[in-house]
Amino acid sequence: MSASEFVAERPPVQTDAVATPSGWLSTFSRTSPTGQANRNRLAGAFIVLYLGILGFGLMSHTLGFLNTAHPAMYYIVWDMFCGWSPYNNKHHIIAQGESGTYYDLAPAPWGSLRPWGAWDRQHYDPWNNHMVRMGTTTLRYTEHEPISKIWVVEEIWAKKYDLPDAIWNRRYDEAKDPYSYYRVRSESTGDGQLIASYISWAQYQQMVALGDNPRLYAESQRNRPMFMVEGQRLGQDVFVQSVTGSSSGMGRSQVANPLGN
Repeated sequence: MSASEFVAERPPVQTDAVATPSGWLSTFSRTSPTGQANRNRLAGAFIVLYLGILGFGLMSHTLGFLNTAHPAMYYIVWDMFCGWSPYNNKHHIIAQGESGTYYDLAPAPWGSLRPWGAWDRQHYDPWNNHMVRMGTTTLRYTEHEPISKIWVVEEIWAKKYDLPDAIWNRRYDEAKDPYSYYRVRSESTGDGQLIASYISWAQYQQMVALGDNPRLYAESQRNRPMFMVEGQRLGQDVFVQSVTGSSSGMGRSQVANPLGN
C-alpha cells in the first residue's frame, strides 16, 4: 500500500478544536455533565445570595432594623442620596455627678480614635447611635463620683466660619466672628439607659419654618399619615422621643444652653 492510499483510507480524527469568528483555532476541553451542573449551582447560589443581601439592606433601611449594627451595613443600606448641609457640627458627651459637677467624657483620658483628620470619633456620629456607649465606657474605666445623668450636646455652626482667614477677608467685608448653637440631643441615666432623645438642630429649624408658614402648616394638618408612631409627642416647641417616661420637662426645647434652658 502506498503512502497516499494509507492517508486516504485513514479515518478522520475528531478533535475538540473550535473555529472562532476570527478564524483562529482554540482548543477547549469538554466539560462533563457533572461539572456543568456544579457550575450552574454555584452561579444560582451567587445570584440568590446577592439578591438576598440587597433585599436585606433595603428592608433594614426601610424599617430601621440593624441599619447601624456594623460598619459593613453601609455597603448594603440604601442611603446613597444624602444631602449636604451649610452647617458643620460637633458633639459633646457630658456627665453630671450627684454633687452637680459636670465631666467631659469624650475624648477619653487614654486618647481617642481619629479616623479622618483631627476630629475625634464621637464627632462622626450625627445620628447619636453610639455616643452614650462611648461615655459609659469612659465612666467604666475611670474613678469618679456617682453619676446621675449623661447628656449628649450638639454644637453647630455655619461652615463659612471654617474658611481660612485669608480667604475670608477676600470674600467677606465683615470681621470673622464664629458663632455656635448648642442643643441637647439625648438624656440618659448614669448607667446609660436612655431617658429622652431630641431631634437635631437642623430638624428643629425645619419645624420652626413649617410652623411659621400658615399655608404649609395647614397642608401638613390635612395630609396626616395613616399610622401614628407611639412614643413621639409634641412638646412646647419640639418633637421629643420619650423612652422611659412622659415628664413634662422633656417637652422643652433645649437650644441655647448646652445643659438646658
